[in-house]
Amino acid sequence: MNKSHLFLLATQLEAKPILEDQNWSWSKAEDQKNLFVSKKGDALLITGIGPTRTALSIGQSGKPFSEHLWVNMGVAGALNKHLRIGEIGKVSMSTSAFESHPFDRSTDSLKLQPDGWRCLTLGEALHNEKRKQELSSNSDIVDMELYALALAAKIMNSELRSYKIISDFSSEKDKDLIIKRIPEMMSHLWLKWTKSLL
Repeated sequence: MNKSHLFLLATQLEAKPILEDQNWSWSKAEDQKNLFVSKKGDALLITGIGPTRTALSIGQSGKPFSEHLWVNMGVAGALNKHLRIGEIGKVSMSTSAFESHPFDRSTDSLKLQPDGWRCLTLGEALHNEKRKQELSSNSDIVDMELYALALAAKIMNSELRSYKIISDFSSEKDKDLIIKRIPEMMSHLWLKWTKSLL
């Protein structure tokens, strides 16, 4: 049985190629500015940047879609020096880099699928440099939202898959250049998805 999908993207810029795809017909959900639904029964939620906004967005809009297959797509910074800008991969695990949070520490690393990149979610400043280096050395990529999505999926008993495209190396400082890359990269990632190459 084919499940419907809940596509989860952090920003409008990342979601743009999907919403503009002529083969999909999206309409804005009533009274929810960041939720779109398709005639096929799929949904797309723009969560916002960071774990807090992501958790709030899922709490407010995600519950009706708990039976859908959750698909996170987005850009990520590379921690692994062997990755290349524009490379696409699936994510196997998300680790939280929070120094202190109310979650049970046993859930600090959440598995998504068997093989793939290990993602470090930096949702807030990590001031312990030694801990930051340790976590970074055990991760391939870094983002700001995946851990919150993975935890929400676990709580709602939803299946989550995550696919990332490398937009930069985590040490890069040129935010304007990174932002300029996003539309083309997300178009490429979405094309791979629609052609079932992921």
